[in-house]
Parts: sequence; structure tokens; C-alpha cells
Amino acid sequence: MKREEQRMFGRKKNNFYRYMFQKSFMPLFAMLVVISMAFLIFFRITVVREKQKNRENDQIRLETCVSSTELHMKEIEKWGKQLLNGVDLQKFVYMYDDLDRYSRFSLQNEIYESVYDLYYKNEQVDSVVLYIPTMGKVITDLHCQTSVKPWMEEMAEGKDRTCLLENNKAATCIHWDGDSARAVLIITWKDAGIMEQIEAMFLAGGDSIDFVWKPEKEPDEQMICADSIYYPFRMIYKESNDAEMNHFFAVIGLSSILFMCLCLTIAVISIQTWNRQIYRPLYRLLIEAFDHMEKNDFSYRIEVQNENDFFHSVYEKYNHMAETMQQYIETNLQQKILVSQSNLKQLQSQISPHFMYNSYYVLYRMIRRGDQENSLHLAEYLGSFYHYITRNADDEKHLSEEIEHAENYARIQKYRFRDNLHVEIAKPDECIADVYVPRLILQPILENAFKYAYESGNGDPMRLELGYEIRSDRDFDIIIENSGEISDETLQSLNEKLQSTDMQMETTAIININRRLKLYFGDKSGLLVGRSELGGLKVIVHVFMGEETS
Repeated sequence: MKREEQRMFGRKKNNFYRYMFQKSFMPLFAMLVVISMAFLIFFRITVVREKQKNRENDQIRLETCVSSTELHMKEIEKWGKQLLNGVDLQKFVYMYDDLDRYSRFSLQNEIYESVYDLYYKNEQVDSVVLYIPTMGKVITDLHCQTSVKPWMEEMAEGKDRTCLLENNKAATCIHWDGDSARAVLIITWKDAGIMEQIEAMFLAGGDSIDFVWKPEKEPDEQMICADSIYYPFRMIYKESNDAEMNHFFAVIGLSSILFMCLCLTIAVISIQTWNRQIYRPLYRLLIEAFDHMEKNDFSYRIEVQNENDFFHSVYEKYNHMAETMQQYIETNLQQKILVSQSNLKQLQSQISPHFMYNSYYVLYRMIRRGDQENSLHLAEYLGSFYHYITRNADDEKHLSEEIEHAENYARIQKYRFRDNLHVEIAKPDECIADVYVPRLILQPILENAFKYAYESGNGDPMRLELGYEIRSDRDFDIIIENSGEISDETLQSLNEKLQSTDMQMETTAIININRRLKLYFGDKSGLLVGRSELGGLKVIVHVFMGEETS
């Protein structure tokens, strides 16, 4: 018999080592490999998306910069037109022969001052030339009188436009608004001034922008550029740190791989160390104890020979656990069974297969009819409804959230019954909206009220109402009523169940909610039922949080 037990022990030990390798090392190794690959793939995708996002942002910024430059150039043109249409210039042109010499000089000097101001106050302007073809006069920002150039005559013959001069500088020609080209203002743009404004507005770090007048080639698809709509120029953005970013990302990727390899090495060493120093002695010493426990023999105790043993506290905990296990089972098993039954009833009340089937069938019919808007609304309400039930682990919620969940349920039923169902749910006052209540206390009651209204209806439209009676922010009622009929026997049965303290009684949704309210707020809170003025059931959710302490 002893030899058989030793063989059994040896088989269990070998099985244990095999289990450790298969269940611990191999899954951990596979998990690290998967995590490493997933991290690298995620990192690569993130890099590509970040670059695309930066490119889109740079494109938007560059277009904004072009628009701003256009706006400023148009503002300068506006000032030029004001100069052309000014009283001084018109008097100088039309009344030149009637003026005396001093008046001519004075007007000419005033016009020169205006031309010079236009040049001096705008850093984007390289020069300003006022050419008066009918008088053969030229007034510039440098000198009041200069000779007429051939390019001035060419520009005066055309319309308002921007073109390149022989010195590769761009110039904008503005004509007088009169009936003929009596005066022409030619503004030559200074590239350096325009670039200075662009750099102050757009550039960061070592980035740069090329400013090109009348570009001949079409822009490359990979190029970040923007063309002006009103002027023949293009801005091309050049990012200086792209190579640095690529190098940085490569370093990060390599570092990630090395880090994963290091983690894998540490994991292998750790598993071997744990297996030798922890799992082997722990398994050897506890296998017999758990064999006894498997046979429901709680009298076995692990003998502690060395109080300095690493597992001394573990053995003591086991011995204490074995001593109290039987008593714990006897005193708590029945209670656990009752709690399980209660939770099961609660779950069944939360997720009704018929409600789910009917709701999805209504959604199917809407989609088939092509009712897209209502289909989207119903799908949204269903998603919110089941998300609140299945994905929310909080035991308590604000009253406003509970009411919103009940409204979702009512909206879903409204899509099903349409004009045969009227629901009125009042909004809670601000003083009670943020009060914490146990989760899922209103919707099951509303569902129960709907059930009574549906089953006892005589063909008339069903009515559901939810309102409040507020005595204070710590003492109030939530009143849920339905139409239809309810017998005195049913009311009496409900009241008896609500007042009963028998824990073995079948737990319905209303009984469950009543108990939870009393556990949460105290015995003065709970549910009250009666006959509604609508003819059906009236459920009062009484919340009393006690007197407010100062």
C-alpha cells in the first residue's frame, strides 16, 4: 500500500512538472511573442498615422499661410487704389495746366509722400511706382521724378495683373478707375519681406518654405504645397526633421525588440527558479493535505517542523482554513443558495428573452420598411438598454441615470405598440436627481407595470406614468402607475410578500427591489403597492435617507 502511494505520488509529481511547462512556460512564451509582434505592428501603424496626421496638419497650416499672405497683399492693393482715386492725384492730373508752379510742386510732393508711405509701411513691398501716361511723369518711393521705362508702358497698356519683371521680381499693376489709363500704380513685391512674414507665422525648428513666383511644373503628390488663387505664387513646405524622426522611430523599434527579448529571458529564469524553490516543496508538502480535503476529511493538519520555514505562514493559514471550513459550510451554504436564487431571479428579470425577441423583430420590420431614422433610434435605445444592464458593474447609480434607463425601456416598447401605449415619465427635480440609489430599481418595476397593463387591458390604449412626491431631498417617493385592472386578491398577495421576512420565499423582481432598498437605505424605505387612479397597479418607491445631520 505504501509503495503504491509512492508511485502515485511520483506520477503526480511528474504530471505537475509537465503541467508547469505546458500551462506556465509555453503560454507565457507565446504571450510574449504575440505581445512583441502586436506592439511592433501597433507601433508601425501609429507612426504611419502620425506622419499622415502631421502631413495633413502641415497642409492646412500652409494653406492658411497662403490665405493670410493673399489677404495682406490685397490690403496693400486696396491702399494703392485709395492712392489712385485720391483727390490729390485727380487734381494733379486734371488741373495740372491750370495750377501755378507752387501748387504743382505741392501736389506732386503730397503724391510722393503717399507713394513713400505705401512703400515704407509694408515690408512686403520692394518698390512703388506711380506712372501717369498722359503727362509722361513717373513718381516713385525713391525720387519724385524719374524717366519712363519701357516695362512701365507695357504694364500700363494691360489690365490689373501680377507678372514677373526682367529682374525676376513680381509686380502688380493697378489702374485708375477712370475712363482711361490716366494713372497706373505698379507695386513690386519683396520676396524677403514676404518670407519673413511667413516664417514668423508658420515655421518651427529647422523647417523651411520655398516661395516661388509663377511655378512652371505641377506639384509632386508627395510634396506639401499650396498655390495662391489670386496671385501667381506657390509655397512649398520642407520638413527638416523627417530623417531624425525616422531614426528615432527605428531606435524605438529596436529598443522594443531588445526589451521583449530581455523580458522573455527573465521570464524563463524566473519560472525555473520558482519551480525549484517554490513549486516543488509546496507541492510535496501540500499534496497529502489536499488529498484529505478532497475526501472531505477536514481533521488533517500540516505539521510545522521549522517556524523559520518560508512556507510557515502558508501552513498555518491552511490549518486555520481546515478548522473553520466545516463550520463555514454549514452556516453559510444555505445563505449562499438563497443569494444565488435571488441573483438568478434578478438576472431573469433584467434580460427577458421575449422582450429581446420582440424588440429585435420590431427593428427588423423597420429596417425592412426602409425606416432608417427610427431604426437608428431603436438600435441606439437597445444598445443603451443592454449596455446599462450587462456592462455596468456599479452597485449604485444616480437617480437620474436610473430614470434615463427606464425611459429607454419605455421608448423601446413605444416603438412596438405605437399609439396603443402612452408613457409619461416626469423629469426629476434637481434636489433628487443626483441621489445615489441601488442599480436597476425602476426599470423592472416599469416592466412589471407594463405587464399588468398589457394583460389586464380591455383593448384601450395602455398608460404608464412615472412621477414624484418630494418632501425633501432626503425623503421622497417615486410613483409608477399603469392602466388596466388589478384584483383585490393580487394586491393583497403583493402586500403580504413585501411585508414578509421569509428568506426562502420565491424572490420576484419587486421583492428583490424591496429588499435591496431596505438594505441600502434602511427599514423605513421600500416599496408600497395599491390601486392606481388609472385603474391598474400603483407602486410607490419610498426613499428615506434619514434626518440630515449638521
